[in-house]
Parts: sequence; structure tokens; C-alpha cells
Amino acid sequence: MINSQINQDEVIETSKSRHLLPWSIVILVMIVILFLLTPAIEDWHQNAYRIKSEDIVIAKVKRDDLMRDLAVNGQWIAPNSPVLYSEQAGEIHFRVKPGEKIKKGNVIAEIINPELRSELLQAKSNLQKIKLAAMNHQINKDEQELELQLQLDTANLRAAVAQRKLLRAQQSRALQVISEADFHNAQDEFDTAQLIVNNEKKRLLLAKKRLKTEQKTQQQEVSGQALIVDELKRRLDTLLIHSPIDGAVGEWLVEKGQQIQASQGVIKIVDHSHYHAELDVPEFYAGELDYAMRVKLNIKGEIIDGTITSISPEIKDGTLKIHVAPQITSHKNLRENQRLQAKIILSSHPNVLMLKRGTFLNTLRHKNVYVLENNDYAKSIPIEIGTIGIEYVEIKSGVKENDQIIISSYESFNEHQQLKIIH
Repeated sequence: MINSQINQDEVIETSKSRHLLPWSIVILVMIVILFLLTPAIEDWHQNAYRIKSEDIVIAKVKRDDLMRDLAVNGQWIAPNSPVLYSEQAGEIHFRVKPGEKIKKGNVIAEIINPELRSELLQAKSNLQKIKLAAMNHQINKDEQELELQLQLDTANLRAAVAQRKLLRAQQSRALQVISEADFHNAQDEFDTAQLIVNNEKKRLLLAKKRLKTEQKTQQQEVSGQALIVDELKRRLDTLLIHSPIDGAVGEWLVEKGQQIQASQGVIKIVDHSHYHAELDVPEFYAGELDYAMRVKLNIKGEIIDGTITSISPEIKDGTLKIHVAPQITSHKNLRENQRLQAKIILSSHPNVLMLKRGTFLNTLRHKNVYVLENNDYAKSIPIEIGTIGIEYVEIKSGVKENDQIIISSYESFNEHQQLKIIH
């Protein structure tokens, strides 16, 4: 009899852990995927454009005084830099060299002109001759007046004799001891003597007038020749060229020993005690410039305040030249024609909200900017822009102080309302 195998079979139970392991792996993978996709899903749900933090520039809104200024270039000039001209022709000889310091009144150059010296000697000689002639004329005048006075005195004497003779004749006539003929002769002699006296008086008077006129003529000749001598002396003095100011020799405008003409520039003098800045301003800003505007001058990193003192009336090559007087009169680092940078303060706005300038201004659309939220997101909000300066721009509304704004280009943001910043 064959024994039953029922008692020999064993019941094998399937392990539950073997069935749960694959599902656990699947669930774990799905959780990881969901964790990784959650930011993207959230960004998609919020319509956020993803950008890297290193691709953007962020600046903080602050409140301060905003100046609308214009950056320009220019050079330092010495406004008191006269060019000295020769008044006479001749051979030029310099007594100073370029760069040498000089004082007001110093002789800095001399013009050699032998012809002028010869003219002066001749003029002096002529003056002496005219003076001698005037002296001789004075002697002749005195002699003529003396002779005429003698003739007048003689006539008076003869008239007195004739008068006495007439008086005796009148007395004799009264006594009837003289003839009528003798009486009339005495009367005629007296009348003749009186006529001669009157004539001599007139001659003396006319002679004095004539001699006085001749004397004036001689004096005018002397004075005229003296003026010629003085003018030649003055011209001779101009052969020495004196410095009109304290300063230094700028440059020779002619060569030493060169023959020069009258009114030719020979040397330039520079007053180093006073400088102005000459700035080149683009013609676009010509209408905004005005006298007494503030200017910031940069002297090797040192900022010096100044004001506009003159504005050129014309524009050349697209630029307008202006002169700026610094508040300092001299500076050890200043040199003529030295280049400099400056900022012209076109307008000033105190205590305003402002943001550092960036390329966002070139791509700004609809007047919106991106404001950071929790350092992970940036939201587009509308703003109102005011004055635009060189470094900062005024924000009139839309943001508040200490807000952080993206100031780099918005070109790649495609006008998204929100940005996700990837750190």
C-alpha cells in the first residue's frame, strides 16, 4: 500500500516585502522628480522668467541730492598771457629764455635799429640850430624895438621944441612983435612934429606886433622840433621791450637775431598766478548754458569748484567753448594747455529718490522696472522717471527708498511680469 504524500507537502508563503520593494522605488523616484519639478511648475504657474543672478546688476534706491550734470573735456589756459609786439623794425635780441621767470618792468628783448638812433641825433642837431636862430631873432627884435623907441623919443623931443617955439610965437604975436609969416611957420613946425610923433608911435606898435608874431613862429618851430626829438626818443625807448606783468616767458615767436617788422609779435608772456579752464561743450547743450553756472573741475583727482564766466558766441566743429573761473587763483599742479575733465551742473534737485544709471534705461519699455522680492523673484512695476543725470536717475513714483532694482539690460526678459532669480 502506497502511503499518501499529503503529509509530505509543505505550504510556501510569498513574502510581502518582495512585492512592496518595486513600488517603493517607483514612489521614491516620483517624489524626487516631483521635488525637482516643483520650482518649474511653480514658475510656470506664476509665469516667471528664469534668469541667473550673475547675469544681472542690482542697485538700491536711495534718497539724496541729484545733480543733472554734463561731463566735458577741456584745458587750462592763462587768461592773462599777452603777446608782446615790436613797435619798430630792426634786429631782435632776447635777454630771457622760454620758461624763465620775470618781473613786471624787466627788459626781456631789445631791437637793434641804427637808423633810428641816427635820426634822433639829426633831430637834436636841428633843434639846437632852431633854438640858436630863435635866440638871434630875439636879439634882433630887441634892437629893432630899441631903435624905434629912440625914433619915437626923438620925435617927442622935437615936438616939445616946436611946441615951445609956437608958444613964444603966440606971445610975440600978441605983442605984435612978430610977423604973421613967422607965426604960421612956428605953427606948421609944431603940427609937423606932432604928426611925426603919432607916426612913430604907430610904427613902434606895428613893429612890436610883427616882432611878437615872428617870435611866436620861432617858438613854434622850436616846439615842433622838440616834439620830433621827443617822438624819436620814445621810439628809441620802444626798442627795449619790457614785461607788462609778473610771470614767465612763454615762447619766442621769432628767432634770435632775426630782422623783424614793426607791429610783429615777438614773444609771449604767461601769468602763472591765475588760470581759467576752457571747456568744449557739445552744441546740443548750448541752449542750456548760462553765466555763473557751477562747474566741478578735476585737477588730478582733486575736485575744484568753479563758475562759467564767458560763453563763446559761435559754434565751431560742433562744439561751443566756454571759460570757467576756479575758486582758487593758482595751483601747484596747473600748467597751461594741460588737459582736464569737468562736470557742468545743469540743474540741481535736492532730496529726491534716485537710482544708479544702467543699461536698463536703453531697454526700458512701458516705464516699468523690476523690483526684487525676497531675493528670489523680481516683479515688474510701473515708475515715473524724472531728471536723468550722468550717474543717477530720479524716480518720481513707483518705488520707495531701499528698494532693490535690476539696472542691467531688460532686452532678454521679453516683458515678463515676474522673474525667477537663480542663485
